[in-house]
Amino acid sequence: MLVQVIKKLTAYHNIVVTLDDTHHFKEELQCDEYICLQQPRLLSFPLAAIKLRKLINSKDIDIVHSHLPMANFAARLAVPSSIKLITTIHNSIATSDDYKKWWIRFIDKTTFNFRNSTVIAVSTTAMADYFRVLQIKNTSAILLYNFVDTSMYAANRGISHSPAFKMICVGALSKQKNIGFLITGCALLEDKNILLDVYGTGQLQPELQELINQHQAKVILKGQVNNIAATLPQYDLFVMSSLFEGFSLSVLEAMAAGLPLLLSDIPSFKEQCGEHALYFDLNDPDDLARKIVLLQSDKELRNKMAANAQAYVNKHFTIEKHIESLTAIYEASS
Repeated sequence: MLVQVIKKLTAYHNIVVTLDDTHHFKEELQCDEYICLQQPRLLSFPLAAIKLRKLINSKDIDIVHSHLPMANFAARLAVPSSIKLITTIHNSIATSDDYKKWWIRFIDKTTFNFRNSTVIAVSTTAMADYFRVLQIKNTSAILLYNFVDTSMYAANRGISHSPAFKMICVGALSKQKNIGFLITGCALLEDKNILLDVYGTGQLQPELQELINQHQAKVILKGQVNNIAATLPQYDLFVMSSLFEGFSLSVLEAMAAGLPLLLSDIPSFKEQCGEHALYFDLNDPDDLARKIVLLQSDKELRNKMAANAQAYVNKHFTIEKHIESLTAIYEASS
């Protein structure tokens, strides 16, 4: 999201500051300056705040926009009151494992109260959960949905002519993405010519591979991919089994690529896609398997779902609309 936004913010001098220099973006990250504070751990965020404060003072900064919890914590401590601060909440924290820890909730609430900021939430679910879980009053939150650069995606699906019904999932191999549920569901389809490729990396890779081997499921962990726009059209169905989300970029990308969607029945997915996706019960792998078979057997339904989803994302979730709204927030904050 940040990589694509910065490319469009040409009226600004954009300095990207990270806590850790581990990322996959390489030359895609087109900013005026890139600085890493080399403070990747939670316990070091106060030191990150000190470094960030010195950086802000030396660079004559006008606006600071932080993303993700630890960066938000550091920014709230670092940014002087004379400089406008915007913090973005990307996930629903109500079901996040991190926010089950009292000290994470304490740090977030304490830093929130320490420094007023304009809060951007990527969905109404993420916004409501944030203020409810932390038991703080919503006085300045703005809803700004994520986006997709629709110009990057092919209008038509079906680059691959494989006889198999090919599904794709894109996401980190983490508890949140719940990939093990997909593997369990796919294991129920052993007599079907149905394949699932999962793109992403994470700490759960060995565990998930063991589960695949155990069930002999037709699932392949494909690792990281650099050009998802070229990869998505090679598949027949996009599937995701997240336990919680803020507003999924992967889902928007699949919609833009013209893929039908089969998603877990969580509130944020329903807010994001409405009637333009099919949903399955996270407590019932059989429900997932049944709906995969339904979509495999009904090409007309798949095509209708894909066309409607593509039209929906083109109308509501383009990068142009996002940049227009974000710039308005920046100008109001400057």
